[in-house]
Amino acid sequence: MRALKELEASGDIDTSWAEHVQRQATGWPFQREAMKAARRQRLWELRTRFTIEAAAYIAVTESLQAEHLEEVALCTADPVLV
Repeated sequence: MRALKELEASGDIDTSWAEHVQRQATGWPFQREAMKAARRQRLWELRTRFTIEAAAYIAVTESLQAEHLEEVALCTADPVLV
């Protein structure tokens, strides 16, 4: 939801589309993902360009996309620290 909010606020997506996506999120199949060794290695490679948290999300998303051979959206329940 944070990414959706930021995309809407920046004007990258319009409000009606953001609202549509937000409503659709109710049915998404949520699951927890572990930081496997390959994901931790990728996180470490990304550490100089992103925060550790962002690098972790990127590593998990890349891994899931490779495993499922399709695009994957990663949503977190992290608190917003702004």
